[in-house]
Amino acid sequence: DMTNSQVFTTINTARLSLSKSGSNVWINANAGANGTRVKTLDIDGANGVIHSIKNFLTAIATASVVTNTLGITINYATAPPTITVGATAGNNYDLLANAIKKTGLATTLRPDVPAASLPDFTVFAPDDAAMVTYLGALSGGTVTDEATGITYINGLAEGTTLTTLTNVVKYHVVTGRKLSTDLTLNEDVSTLLTGETFTVDALTPSVILEDDLAGNVTITGANTLTNAGVLHRLNGVLKPE
Repeated sequence: DMTNSQVFTTINTARLSLSKSGSNVWINANAGANGTRVKTLDIDGANGVIHSIKNFLTAIATASVVTNTLGITINYATAPPTITVGATAGNNYDLLANAIKKTGLATTLRPDVPAASLPDFTVFAPDDAAMVTYLGALSGGTVTDEATGITYINGLAEGTTLTTLTNVVKYHVVTGRKLSTDLTLNEDVSTLLTGETFTVDALTPSVILEDDLAGNVTITGANTLTNAGVLHRLNGVLKPE
């Protein structure tokens, strides 16, 4: 009954993701304290079934979403909602977080719904170094570091450049959970940018993604889990046609 990208809600409202390759089954991609590998399948009981796992799992807070990992908080008590981007030096996603806020996608990733109803999203997240390189080209050389990048993003007015940035951000977001263990070689991954996909070009020793402009980026940190989605760190920016 198990297939890739299955998500189950446990009796304490936490979510578990299953991935399967042949007879191997992983919970939450076997990542950290929140994941494990299934050791023995299908131990039948009179009123159910047991699957033996190798680790004790620690639940993720039910309100945890990818915006938390990116340092984005949203206050829905105000109209319009107040969106705040905090410094995330440890996670290195300051520029992407500011781009998500500027392009209006923060409320998509963290809508105003109860925690139990939060939708899952997968964010393929370029780190700050990758974003500086991308924004340097987009700005014609104006952006040279994180500080000038944030100033540039926040100063964008409605127009072609903001539309380009919006499309790029959407191109890095996937509906639902897409753990590294769910990816398959040569798979075309559909994104929030309508009609646009990127391709899984390699799985080992690292996952490499290929975009529509024939550029390759590598997942340098896979499977940062939340209770409503997952984040993968990238060393480059994917670019749609």
